[in-house]
Amino acid sequence: LTIASPNTSTDRTLTLPDETGTVLTSASPVISQKGVPAFSVTKAANQAIGLTTYSTCAFDTVGFDTHSAWNVGSSRYTPPIAGYYQFNLALTLASSNTGETISTIYRNGLEVGWASSGYGTTNSGRATPTVSIVLYMNGTTDYVEGKGYILSGTSPIITGGTRSIFSGILVAAA
Repeated sequence: LTIASPNTSTDRTLTLPDETGTVLTSASPVISQKGVPAFSVTKAANQAIGLTTYSTCAFDTVGFDTHSAWNVGSSRYTPPIAGYYQFNLALTLASSNTGETISTIYRNGLEVGWASSGYGTTNSGRATPTVSIVLYMNGTTDYVEGKGYILSGTSPIITGGTRSIFSGILVAAA
């Protein structure tokens, strides 16, 4: 239903809900569920990393990316709409010895959230620290990436397949 406004030169479209709800206009800052940015990526194979250094996980398998905002080359997600996003990172980190392993989410090159397996991990030094965080992203230049860290051991790796996963979704537009 479009009603011409008598006092302005701008017409607005009103969307009337079938049941009790909020009346939305074409100018409302609401994104339809169909248009919500979301992504999920994994690794195709194991990735060797260094000890005692934060290493960017090279996520190269896109499960889905509703707005084509995942960059496989840089392993970064640049959200296309300003708002608050929930990001989830689970890295399976392995080494021949036990020690602390950390999954870390970085925004614009700075650490913003992390989870640690602690010391004395089990399963032959394999651990999957998982971090989840809600961040404001500006919709143009802000980006996120996942990094892994292994304190001690030999042959440290980020495990491939579905054992390491990074995902995100817009939860509220700004």
